Amino acid sequence: MKKIRIFLSYCWDDDKIADNIYDYFRGNPNVDLYRDKFKIRAWDSIKKYMQSIHGMDYIILIISDSYLKSANCMYEVLEMMRDREYKDRIFPAVINSEIYNPINKATYVEFWQEKFRELQEKLNNIYAQNLGDLGKELKKFQEISSHIAEFLDMVSDMNNPKITEITLRIEQRLYSEGLMPENTVCLYDQLREDFKKVRRRDGRNISYEAETLARKLWDEYHDGGGGIYLLDLARIRNDQFEIEKLYFDLIMSADVQIRDTARRWNKKWRQVNDEFYTGF
Repeated sequence: MKKIRIFLSYCWDDDKIADNIYDYFRGNPNVDLYRDKFKIRAWDSIKKYMQSIHGMDYIILIISDSYLKSANCMYEVLEMMRDREYKDRIFPAVINSEIYNPINKATYVEFWQEKFRELQEKLNNIYAQNLGDLGKELKKFQEISSHIAEFLDMVSDMNNPKITEITLRIEQRLYSEGLMPENTVCLYDQLREDFKKVRRRDGRNISYEAETLARKLWDEYHDGGGGIYLLDLARIRNDQFEIEKLYFDLIMSADVQIRDTARRWNKKWRQVNDEFYTGF
């Protein structure tokens, strides 16, 4: 089975999230993740690398405000959109859900229109024979302003998973489409060991990696350890919907130990909350 080639498109402001995604797939023998930091050698052509997006099987797009205002990132989007079937090859990882708001979509169109206008005014003062590739840059800004609304409409219409679930959902998608053999998807025992190691490393801290592993344990194996960890995160984030859903699922588990642990956790949590609110 050949390797699945995945292009990681992101802005360097979101380097940390790109690190998490890259680290997750780095040890997978069936995935070749293309990331600029590791694929572009010194003095190589950046443009040529960005155009390699056409030869990829899939593209992960880490979409943020910085991404949508980056000329290089939007150039990659334009290259991707030249393929009519691009919608079936992308995995949007949306950092900020505000991009779904039509007012914010309009703001990005205005942003690129203004960039186009600024460059156009500068070029009006330069003789045509001295422009070099600046005319191409102007055309690029025009194309971005013309297509960014279409791109955001398409992303908004997709059922995009949470950013913390993106790696797990991509892996599940590849497996469901028969592109990843079963024995390469983390086995339960190994997954539990990885989760324990990360928890020991993190101590009392919360990490993207631990949350991803916990979600995989809970979603795929209904593992109580993963479920309790997610329940605790929901409490920290004060996500009442997630708390109620996870707690109900945990106490309905066929595993007595999981049920008892969830009940103990809920009792302790309620005591802490009662003490907190009594102080007001």
